[in-house]
Amino acid sequence: MSDIFISYSREDKLLARRLGQAIRSVGWSVWYEQVMDGESRDEARKYAKAQIVIWSEASVSDDVVHREVQEAYDRKQLLAVAFDATTPPDSLITRHLFHLGDWTDDNDKAFQILVRELEELAGPPRKTIRWKSYLIAAASIIGLALLITGVVLVKRMNDENMADHLAWQQAYRKHSYEHFLQYKKDYPQGLHKIEAAHFIDSLSDQLMWDSVRVQRDAAMVMIYLNAHPTGQYVKQAQQIQDSVKDEQAWKKATTDGSLVGYKVYYELYPNGLYQSEVLQRIDAIENPKVAPTVRRKTPHLVHKYSTPKEVECVAVSPDGRKIMTRAWQTSAWLWDINGEVIHEFKGHDDWITCVAIAPNNRHFLTGSWDKTAKLWDLNGKVLSEFKGHTDHVSTAAFSPDGTMIATGSFDYKIRLFDIKGKLLQVFEGHRGVITSLAFSPKGDRIISGSADQSAKLWDLTGHEKLSLDSHINWVTDVAFSPNGKFVATSSRDKTVRVWRLSDQKHVKYKGHESAVNTVSFSPDGKHIITGSSDQTVRIWSLEGQQEHIVKELGNINDVSFVNNSDHFIVGSSANNASLWEISY
Repeated sequence: MSDIFISYSREDKLLARRLGQAIRSVGWSVWYEQVMDGESRDEARKYAKAQIVIWSEASVSDDVVHREVQEAYDRKQLLAVAFDATTPPDSLITRHLFHLGDWTDDNDKAFQILVRELEELAGPPRKTIRWKSYLIAAASIIGLALLITGVVLVKRMNDENMADHLAWQQAYRKHSYEHFLQYKKDYPQGLHKIEAAHFIDSLSDQLMWDSVRVQRDAAMVMIYLNAHPTGQYVKQAQQIQDSVKDEQAWKKATTDGSLVGYKVYYELYPNGLYQSEVLQRIDAIENPKVAPTVRRKTPHLVHKYSTPKEVECVAVSPDGRKIMTRAWQTSAWLWDINGEVIHEFKGHDDWITCVAIAPNNRHFLTGSWDKTAKLWDLNGKVLSEFKGHTDHVSTAAFSPDGTMIATGSFDYKIRLFDIKGKLLQVFEGHRGVITSLAFSPKGDRIISGSADQSAKLWDLTGHEKLSLDSHINWVTDVAFSPNGKFVATSSRDKTVRVWRLSDQKHVKYKGHESAVNTVSFSPDGKHIITGSSDQTVRIWSLEGQQEHIVKELGNINDVSFVNNSDHFIVGSSANNASLWEISY
């Protein structure tokens, strides 16, 4: 059983690992993650002689940490450490709070005092006991004549252990695949060989997976699966493998262009990425028809809405009669469709980052760097305020029935509120800024995009249902299709992907020459519209065919179709929003 148990919030995992490794190197057995063979978390905590809690902004509000710590506190087995200026809860204040913010090695004064406190609770480290016993036994057995030899041998072993320990400290501080591999090479039987092997395997898995994501090559996927059959990205690798094979089969079918080729594809992939298009092509070959001449639709500008600042965000009311944009840095404007400003919303203390219009067309939502979102009526009165984030609010959205508000933040969290501002749920799981979110058409799910290069699907209780991980840069925007069966994601990697949620297969849209900042579905779900820092708006078919390009001045920050129409609205860095119509 472990001598010492470390309790921490999952945000502090790296700090706990570092502290646990340091204490293990002194000589105690420590439980800080699933490292001790055959010992569960509850067993380790129950039988540990001492318990350390890492207080941080996250753990102070973590109920699980509080429950674990309370038991150790009651048994007088608790020691507390902090790596920042966090203050422990009043009910759990210990005799000392060891500040390790400046801790770099085992000679740090605070760490040395912590070690002495641990000796009082957990007893001397095993290594100390083992060497003392060895020396006493050696002196008893071999006598005074061999004592000098024994001392020399012990010194040599201690020197080897010290060199081993210093090499491990250096590898752990660098925390790279190369440094752990070098440690294993230099000390194949070292004191930390198990931990080194663990980190080498984990980092090798991550490095190879990063290559797979970038290259999306079938051969690379197979190499990954063979090298890491139980790796943490096996499921995603298999999805990429299926998707690549699907794309290759479709390319072969379209190159051949024959009925047999299309039927072979459909037989191999009846639910493939190009299911709809292959059925259309088979039908066209088997039942040829004279196609009527169709004039191609082309977008043309209807109106421009000039603003004093860059239009970072734009929203259209469900009835298509109102448009909302950021105006000045801390205010937003509500326009009628003809370009008249109806009202200016003022009240935030910092930049406005996002705007939204409620399904009832009468309520309006803004999010801000002041860490809040506000709900307004048509006269500019604040009806509700949504608080709780610890960093900038970056995105906000109404549920389809208008009864709930979801907000995303630079604190990596999503918060779900009722319309009056009562917190309903906190969603945690992203490892980066929340850039975008959207409710499903039925309002029972939320899709979120993040700087951690993923999009995640959640139910309203905060459980993660899916993680869509194929982008290789920030996911900048997310959108549900009108039928709720597809999700579109845009990214700084210059691509857009449309995902089928039933099996996570996706089509990749390539064509933009810079970061894609925004994506939206057309009201009929047959097209998507995208905007990019390459100063273009592009309209695509659902199969990935580019149909229109609109060139604008400035980076395109936001785009959205107007409900039940052929109009779309664009927000750009050229200090304006513009309304376009696709017509003959």
